[in-house]
Amino acid sequence: MDAAYISDQTIFLAFYRSGFLHSLLPLGEATRYVRNVVLILCLGTLTAHFSFLQRRGRRGLSMVILTTLVLVNFPRPMGGFASNLLLSLLALGMAAGAVVEILREGDYENEPQT
Repeated sequence: MDAAYISDQTIFLAFYRSGFLHSLLPLGEATRYVRNVVLILCLGTLTAHFSFLQRRGRRGLSMVILTTLVLVNFPRPMGGFASNLLLSLLALGMAAGAVVEILREGDYENEPQT
């Protein structure tokens, strides 16, 4: 790369040009920040739900489904408000379903001991 093209803003421009880098650090796109926080919280909730079901001898597919959706839809170009909203709402719905299931089956005194 020619030295004439390198400046103080070269790294920031790289984050705007790359879909993956822009999804990691969206700079001026607030909806992407919100989406990232929602995904972190929901993936954590579904991971806890997965282990909750595993301790009871059942399989939880919601974590696998959401992880696959996040891996496929994470790198997006700028301006993907609709996809950010859709992925966030889907993640929130899956996490809410997991929390409801945990609270419904919350017989913690009879939980299997390891």
